[in-house]
Amino acid sequence: MKTDAEQLKFVVAFATDDLDTYRTGDWQNLRDDLQVFLQGGLRDGESIPHRAGQEHFVSSERVAKAPEESLRTLRNEVAGLLDRCVALRDAHSQGRERGFNEVAGRPFDVSVRKTLITVENDIAGVVEGRLRDVVLEKVYQLLIRNPIRPLRRCPVCGRIFYRVKKKQYCRRKCFVTAWLSTSEGKKSKRTTDREYAKKIRRARAVSRPWPTTQAEAGTASSEGSAKDGKTKGTRGR
Repeated sequence: MKTDAEQLKFVVAFATDDLDTYRTGDWQNLRDDLQVFLQGGLRDGESIPHRAGQEHFVSSERVAKAPEESLRTLRNEVAGLLDRCVALRDAHSQGRERGFNEVAGRPFDVSVRKTLITVENDIAGVVEGRLRDVVLEKVYQLLIRNPIRPLRRCPVCGRIFYRVKKKQYCRRKCFVTAWLSTSEGKKSKRTTDREYAKKIRRARAVSRPWPTTQAEAGTASSEGSAKDGKTKGTRGR
C-alpha cells in the first residue's frame, strides 16, 4: 500500500467486505492489513521511519490484538463515511472535481494527538490515538487530498467500489444482471434456454428409465428374458 490509490482500494474493500463470512485466519489477515495501512507494515512497538512532508499514523492499541467486535464497528463507520462521501459528491454538480472537505465537513468525532517533528530540515507529522480514531482520521485525510471520482456506487446492488478504467459495476455478477435486463441480454437468454431445453428433451428421449424399486427391477428383468426367448424361438423357426 505505497500509493494513495492502493490505500483507497483497501479502504473500499474493508468497508464493503462481508465480515460475517470471516474465519479466524481472515480476521488475523485483516489486522495485518490494518497494520500495513497505518504503519507501513511495521510490527507493534517498532519505531516508524519518519519522512519529511508526510503524516504518520500510530495506534496506541495493539492492532494485532484488536477484538472482532471493534473491527466490525470500525468497518461500519468507514462504510458510512464512504457512503456519505459518494452521496454528497453525486448531489453536487461540481462535486466530482472537488475534494471531500469542500463538499462536507468532518462527519465524525475523533480524539487524536498531532505532533510535528523535524526531519531532514523539513517537517513531518505524527498522528497518535486509539485504533478507531487514527483509522478514521487517515481515511478522511485520503479523501481530502485525492480525487473522489474513482469512488462509484454500483447501479445494480448499490455497493460502493473503486472504479478502474471504464468499470461500471462492482463485480461480474452485477454486470451479468444488468446485461440480462437489456433487450440483447433477454434475447440471448431466451436462445440459451431454448437450446438447453432441446438438449434435455434429446437426453430424455434416448435414455432408458432406471427401475426405482426392487419389484420394478424384477418386472423389467422378466420382460427382458421373455423378449430374449421370443427372439430365440423366432430364430429357431
